[in-house]
Amino acid sequence: MPGPHVLQGPAMKNVHVCFLLSVSLVAASLQLLIYTESAVCEAVSAEGDAFQTILQKMSYRYAYNTTDPCAWNPQVVQCTPTGSIIGLNFSNMGLSGPIPPEIGLFPSLQTLDFSNYPTNSQSCTGPCNSVLGPIPEELGNLSNLQILLLSRSTLSQPFPLPVLNLLNLIELKIDSCNLSGPIPTEISNLSKLQILLIYGNDLTGSIPDSWKGLTSVSELNIRQNYLSDPFPAWIVSLPSLKTLDISHNQFTGTIPGLNESASLLNAYDGNTQNVDFGCNYFSGSQPTNLPPNVNITQNCFTGFTKASDSCLRQFSCLTIFKNFEGNCPPCPGNLILYNSSACLCQPSDYIASSSKSTLPIGAVVGGLVGGLALILAMVALYLFRPIIFNPYIKRKNDCSTPSLPYDDPPNRF
Repeated sequence: MPGPHVLQGPAMKNVHVCFLLSVSLVAASLQLLIYTESAVCEAVSAEGDAFQTILQKMSYRYAYNTTDPCAWNPQVVQCTPTGSIIGLNFSNMGLSGPIPPEIGLFPSLQTLDFSNYPTNSQSCTGPCNSVLGPIPEELGNLSNLQILLLSRSTLSQPFPLPVLNLLNLIELKIDSCNLSGPIPTEISNLSKLQILLIYGNDLTGSIPDSWKGLTSVSELNIRQNYLSDPFPAWIVSLPSLKTLDISHNQFTGTIPGLNESASLLNAYDGNTQNVDFGCNYFSGSQPTNLPPNVNITQNCFTGFTKASDSCLRQFSCLTIFKNFEGNCPPCPGNLILYNSSACLCQPSDYIASSSKSTLPIGAVVGGLVGGLALILAMVALYLFRPIIFNPYIKRKNDCSTPSLPYDDPPNRF
């Protein structure tokens, strides 16, 4: 029987090489695994430090007893199985002050909420936040962020530019934040946006044409600003739009037709109006045969007779207008300022009557002048009645009557 075969020469050398390669590969894999785990741990540790720093800088008033945010309240912090933070819900936590730059140290973050949600006009559902501006540039580093909620923060700044770098945003709520100035055209870069709420601010100017690129937007609310110029009719034709509110602004022109707005019309549920053009300065003939889901009240349509349909903008419109630090923005079109304390405009040829209806200025002035002339005529008639009604009194330079004394009329008896 032949003995066991023993590798010799080049064959044995190849075995040694394969063995050494296998050992090296295993060692490299272990080293990579250790490095990856170390990097993950460092990232998690960095996020934990950033989380604690944010709470400290924003004066969080309650106990925080863990160094691992993912082990904290799951309603506040949401994490992946590997410990990366993907959600931060700071709403109604009593935080105050500006958002710290450490907010940019959460590379996996998908949801960020600093908003206040009051249950009524006086209180929040929890301790109210008092978030101040400006928004830090580092927020623009959150490349995976999909939802940003800053409602009812006191940012007091122009539209925050770092937000424009968040190209994966699908929901942006930055309403009632004291934003001022124009709407940046770059907001159209947020092409994935589905919900855009920027109402209740002091934004001015017009809607940029670049918004035509917001083809995914289903809910658009820009009410209660100072936006002006003719309203762009193409807005109602955005393909995904289901809710549109542009009320309480200074838009002029005519109400856009909705015949081609299938998404807006089909979204009506039979109960709630989903299209609001009210409290603007739309003019021309009042549209008729509009579907019940569209509100057009309190505009400047011709032929109106009721205050509720007039450009005088009664209580529901008056309550939302504010001063621009003592100065009102220019009135749009041919309108004139008639209430500087509330920054309200009205057509130049209309004034308010005591019954809160409207009358042409020309008619009012004409009536006043006519009434004054009638009064003067009656006074003159009273003063000169002896001359006018006594046929026997001789008028100077009147040769047709007998020459009789002025103050001695004939005795009729």
